[in-house]
Amino acid sequence: EASVFIMQVIKIGSGEALVMFDSGANIHLPQGNLGESQNPELLDPKPGTLVVVGGGAVKIQYGTYQFFLGPTPDGSHKEIIAQGITQVTGLFHWWNLSIVNNELKNYNKKFTIEILPTSVGGGPVQLFLGIKDPSLHPI
Repeated sequence: EASVFIMQVIKIGSGEALVMFDSGANIHLPQGNLGESQNPELLDPKPGTLVVVGGGAVKIQYGTYQFFLGPTPDGSHKEIIAQGITQVTGLFHWWNLSIVNNELKNYNKKFTIEILPTSVGGGPVQLFLGIKDPSLHPI
């Protein structure tokens, strides 16, 4: 059975990060070295434990960070409070999106003037966003 993951490469500070969006999750998890390299505000330096579905637990070596993402379509920025983690996911294959982009542009000409992503994947997820706010979903 196939799974679909909503991912996007976004600019965070001076670098780029592969982001996975999960509208069913209620936690945000940046890869620890991403958090530290972009100098977000450290709210709590204490590591903790993440309890997962099924009762398992994952030790966390990083603290809790605050940063902002945006602008959203309405021009605002969204506060993100996130628990740093050593590794968010394993590796995801790199996918060239040029064929998909061409199909989209042929289907609807309005997409010929849109800036579309050229690829996605190519490494581990560096930021997991468990979001209930649709304005943070990729558009």
